[in-house]
Amino acid sequence: MYIHRPDARIFYQVTGSGTRDLFLLPQCQVVTHSRMWKYQIPYLSRYFRVLTMDPRGNGRSDRPPTGYDVDSRYGDFVAVVDEVARPPFALVAFSCAAPLAFRYAVAHPDRLSHLILLSGQYAESVPQPFEERVAQVIRGDFDNWRTRLFKRIFPEPHSLKGIEDCVGWAGETTPDVLIESLRAIDGLDVHELLGQIRVPTLALHGTQDKIVPYSHAQKMVAAIPGARLVTFDRGGHGLFGRDAVKVNRLVRDFALGREIEDATIPATTSASRASRAREAGGTSRGAGTPMADSAPRSDMRMLLERSGSRQCEERKEGSRICYGRSTCASPCRLAPSSARPRPSRAALRRRSRPRSGAWHRRDALPAPARCRRSRE
Repeated sequence: MYIHRPDARIFYQVTGSGTRDLFLLPQCQVVTHSRMWKYQIPYLSRYFRVLTMDPRGNGRSDRPPTGYDVDSRYGDFVAVVDEVARPPFALVAFSCAAPLAFRYAVAHPDRLSHLILLSGQYAESVPQPFEERVAQVIRGDFDNWRTRLFKRIFPEPHSLKGIEDCVGWAGETTPDVLIESLRAIDGLDVHELLGQIRVPTLALHGTQDKIVPYSHAQKMVAAIPGARLVTFDRGGHGLFGRDAVKVNRLVRDFALGREIEDATIPATTSASRASRAREAGGTSRGAGTPMADSAPRSDMRMLLERSGSRQCEERKEGSRICYGRSTCASPCRLAPSSARPRPSRAALRRRSRPRSGAWHRRDALPAPARCRRSRE
């Protein structure tokens, strides 16, 4: 469905049939569009009537050569809201869409029930001189520029899928449109509006956000009366993809009016061995330094040892189940190599055979069935 603006058609989408409306507003930069909410819409549409839109310049909206200033973007958003939203509705704004949300919350406080800022910001600036440091790079190496950008947005381990998705979505626009979009928003600062917001506000932000620093989020929340901050430990800028389950539940609970206090959410994925060693003041294992010998054991092994000590001590004779305890009478395969007996050559040959199960042995298989004629 489309809203017709003077210089462009703006696409919007409605999902679900809940009694309350929830608007998911993508960032105003044209590197993503409404598909970024693919992990949020299916879940949140169970509880709300979910609305979203493609900003001009990407997705299914038009790509005019101009019109990417804040006033034009705000007009697009208000036009979609006036067309389909049922006030009061909850508004989720990602990244640089937050200034549009602040402006709407101050102008129409009676039309918003809740405001949720996902990696939000109140100011925007680009490196200068813009033409030399930004525009030339985007025009000359657009593909690699997109990859570098989203690697910064998703610094967490195992983020390849999120990076690939966003690189593809950014490729749906053109370098010229992106450059015009960045130039039009440079120097934006709406800090003076933060103290005028009277809508219940929740901010979700990662401590390792390389696009909008965590300190920026702390200043923003401190300036909004009654705002709450939920911190994602070691989280990056793309919380919508990396921590989708936690983000979805926080958005659901807050938009339904449930109380949420300031909190810190542990990291979804643990830091790599190298990064943990650097934090401890050494290097990773295998670097040939004293710290390499004292590198922490794997998280899985520590978890097995902690959770399975009782089962390991009480296991029956001949049992094949072991949970990693290294003090057993018969040490298991997860124990340190110094505590394990050296396997025989016959045992090594048995291990190299194909197995159908976790602890399969050839003599444990049933005898093969024989037809009646062969027995006669």
